[in-house]
Amino acid sequence: MKIKEHVRKVIGRSIFDSRGIPTVEVDIEASFATARASCPSGASTGSQEALELRDGNNSKCMGKSVQKALIGVEELATSLISTPLEITDQAAIDKHMVSLDGTKNKSRVGANSILPISICFSRLGARCMKVQDWEYIQMLVNNDKMYPCGMCSSAPAPAAPSDKSQDLPDGSVVVENSNAEKSVEKSAEKEVEQSAANESVPCKNVKSPEGCRNSVQKKNAGLTIPKIFFNIINGGRHSDNGLFVQEIMVSFEGNAPYTVLSCASEFIWALKAIVKKRYKLTGVGDEGGFAPPINSLEEGLDLIQEASAASGIKPVIALDVAASEFYQNGKYNIGWKTKDKFLTQAEMIEYYIKIIKKYKVVMIEDPFDEKDYEGWAKFMEEAAKLNVQIVGDDLIVTNPELIKKAGEKKLCNVALIKMNQIGTITETIQAVKEARHQGMKIMASHRSGETEDIFLSHLSVGLSADYLKAGSLCRSERVSKYNELVRIFEKSKIDTFR
Repeated sequence: MKIKEHVRKVIGRSIFDSRGIPTVEVDIEASFATARASCPSGASTGSQEALELRDGNNSKCMGKSVQKALIGVEELATSLISTPLEITDQAAIDKHMVSLDGTKNKSRVGANSILPISICFSRLGARCMKVQDWEYIQMLVNNDKMYPCGMCSSAPAPAAPSDKSQDLPDGSVVVENSNAEKSVEKSAEKEVEQSAANESVPCKNVKSPEGCRNSVQKKNAGLTIPKIFFNIINGGRHSDNGLFVQEIMVSFEGNAPYTVLSCASEFIWALKAIVKKRYKLTGVGDEGGFAPPINSLEEGLDLIQEASAASGIKPVIALDVAASEFYQNGKYNIGWKTKDKFLTQAEMIEYYIKIIKKYKVVMIEDPFDEKDYEGWAKFMEEAAKLNVQIVGDDLIVTNPELIKKAGEKKLCNVALIKMNQIGTITETIQAVKEARHQGMKIMASHRSGETEDIFLSHLSVGLSADYLKAGSLCRSERVSKYNELVRIFEKSKIDTFR
């Protein structure tokens, strides 16, 4: 089932994310289904992430408009519909787009134009194979013929950027394929048949990744629903309070997603009552967690303990420090949002150990600046003694090469996976494979600027991620992802829940 024969139309449009900032959404209309995907955006970002292309015109959306990225969508779509590529050849599709961009960090057409197209083709592939999105991701993971890292090494020199952004009507682009089949449903129904007894039968003319077909014969083929970490107190770049760390997260035990979400709901309502009584307000930050006017990490962790006592529910606690945000001149300014207080690398390690012991913290993300390898390595040694996991985000930015380096240097033992940091489904899978090779666990993650797209839920299950974080149980762009886990669990009857 070739793209040029079955993809009828590609639409790229500017929509708004959960912070009211423009982002890119793409629809791909094929002869048998239509797929839609949108790109999230981060507030606290690693310096080596794939580029999120924006217009930089301060007279429009504070320079955050994405007309240039939409031109990228148009260029990519025009090229793809003229290729002989199969709709289910995800690796080749992603490689084609990366090569067309021609830069190491996807700065010409933008990762925010490439990723929605990549996700759309993953969804179309799943529809074509008559499987759920998470099952299709598993198929791609089990395909050993993924192309190697360094896709851009033989890429052509990038062309000059287009100047057509001023001509776009209403912030959208449309690429139509006049050669695509016009009479759809009957041929599609013949090619794509529903399997019996929980088995999946691919389309007759579809290029199925070698070694994948058997992976979807059994619906619960070794998959797990990830353990959820809820960001219930927001700080750092995600709120305007004085909390220097970005996230205080909690996780709960349970044998099904709905059970865990129920615990989270009860706990969050108990926390809300405490916050309301003490601070007279219950506003939330970018990721749906409460953002009370607190000025220290200890104050936030004390609130968690009080909510635990009030609800009778005992969570485990994790932190996202996002230390690169307050690393200044070789020291860490933990008072960067209130009154300056600088700590050395050694003092930070000592401080973390104190917090871990007092509050039973089980996981810390980005405890040091992304370039402070010595700090990461030293803290990893101490964390191992305390059975605490160290998560790399800005350190590795979902990049297989950086993950390999972090693994070899023993800098972290959990890899945070964010699709838009690298820009394609294929490279995201590569990053996960490299992390597993390095002995790391996997945490799938949202971004602070999210959309209602629920693909992350399917990605986390398809990757068999150990953990998932998608914000608090508040704000629909967060809750929608957790609700989708309930549906996946119900429909697929997956046996294991972490």
